[in-house]
Amino acid sequence: MDEGKDFLNQKVIIIGAGIAGLSAAHRLKEGGVDCVLLEKARGVGGRMATRSYGELRFDFGAQYFTVRDPAFEKEVQNWKSRGWLNAWRAEFLSGDAKRRQEPQERWVSPDGIRRLMAKWSEGLTIQLEWRANRLERSAEAWKVFSKDGRLERAEYVMLSCPAPQAIDLLTSSEVSKTLAKELESFQYEPCLALLFELSRLPTCLEKGAFWPPSESSVRWIANNQDKGLCEGLAVTVHLAGAVSEELWEVVEREEPQEFWKRERKGRLRALSDFLEEPGILHGIHRWRYSQPKDRSADSRSQSFLVSRREALYIIGDAFLGGRVEGAYLSGRRAAEDLLKETS
Repeated sequence: MDEGKDFLNQKVIIIGAGIAGLSAAHRLKEGGVDCVLLEKARGVGGRMATRSYGELRFDFGAQYFTVRDPAFEKEVQNWKSRGWLNAWRAEFLSGDAKRRQEPQERWVSPDGIRRLMAKWSEGLTIQLEWRANRLERSAEAWKVFSKDGRLERAEYVMLSCPAPQAIDLLTSSEVSKTLAKELESFQYEPCLALLFELSRLPTCLEKGAFWPPSESSVRWIANNQDKGLCEGLAVTVHLAGAVSEELWEVVEREEPQEFWKRERKGRLRALSDFLEEPGILHGIHRWRYSQPKDRSADSRSQSFLVSRREALYIIGDAFLGGRVEGAYLSGRRAAEDLLKETS
């Protein structure tokens, strides 16, 4: 078949519908460029993730976000005007004297942070449960193949996924060895998210959330009730990278309550002390690529990577410091760069 532009499905394929991918898609749409998002999961949002157990609702990935950049500020005000956001005015307790309170307002979604992403994604062309497993580049087009044999074509591709996954896709497809090499400097910490139902408020959550001491096996504890997500006491716990790695395979083999019954007296004794009661552990989620590790100041200022010869962009939350805002700006700035290329 002729691979000319007349036979392309769309101008741009974005692989991954997290906040970076959605941001890029919106900016391309504003610029009049057709694109499709291919997402392997059943819903959009990536780490902007929410889960329910009965009447309880938990944000279990990104817990909130703050705003510094004017472009993101404009978007956030748009979301706020639609009733999608509330300010979370909790002060937070901290077990680390070095950690200072953030001066910016913290934003959360009263319906859960994933619902914010679902609402924002309306009007975009998205294919869910579409797992890309091979890329193929011809003279004028990309072919993207799914694991189950589906095919999409476009002139440009944007990869919006964690760097190790992007490396695997590029390497197995034998394309863009240069970008794959550049991505090797991007490293992540894993994180286990534990979702508890408690009967009473522990001392550490009197201000809404708690940062344990930096040497603790626990990274973060938050009260989703305080964020307005539900009436019950739904508590999200993020474990630190080292203990998450240590327990990574263990949590796959056991039911949550069995796991907790044993570990609250062992490796998670500190967490048990923080919570002040056993509670009910409803679920555990494994975030393999939770938090990008610190990189050099120069690399943290990068918004995206691009191979202009191959019409290939790499975007995501590993750029600009790993914050939600950074992921948004990564996608938006890459889209603006592409629009300049095609104007």
